[in-house]
Amino acid sequence: MAQGNPTSDFINDLPRNVLDCILERLPICDLVRTSILSRKWRYHWTTIPNLVFDLRFFDHIMAHDKAMNIVNRLLLLHSGPILKFVLHISSLYSENSTCSIDIDPWILFLSRNGIKELTLCNLGSISHKLPSSIFSCQGLTHLKLSMGEICTNTSIQGLSKYH
Repeated sequence: MAQGNPTSDFINDLPRNVLDCILERLPICDLVRTSILSRKWRYHWTTIPNLVFDLRFFDHIMAHDKAMNIVNRLLLLHSGPILKFVLHISSLYSENSTCSIDIDPWILFLSRNGIKELTLCNLGSISHKLPSSIFSCQGLTHLKLSMGEICTNTSIQGLSKYH
C-alpha cells in the first residue's frame, strides 16, 4: 500500500506528457473509453495526434456502416492537429460491396489538420482512387499506400523534400 495522502488520485495526478504517452499507445477503441475514467481524462483523447483505424479496430466494430459512422464522429470530435492517420480501407467494405468507399472528406479534413504521416491500406479486391488533393498537403512527409489506384492529374506539392 502506498504511503501519503489517502485521498490523492495517482492516475489524475500524472503529468500531461505521461498521460499523452499512455494514451498514444492504446488502440483507438480503448483510447476513447478512457473518457469515463475521470473528468481530467474525459476529453483528453480528443487531442491525441495519432489516429489508427487498423484491423483490430474494425474487428471490434464488425459492422461496416457502424465503422464509417464511428470514424466520422471521432474525426468531428477531435481537436488539434492529426499528425498520423492509419486507415485499413478494405475493412470499410461490406461483403457485397462493389464500389469504392468515399474517404475524400476524411482526406480533406486531414489535409486541414496538419497531417504528416498517412497510411492507407487496401487489402481487398476493390480498388480505391486516392484523391489528388492529398498531394497538396504541405506538411505531408510520409505516405504509405497498399494496393489501390492513385489519381495524380494535378501538380504534387506535398512531400516536397522528396522531389
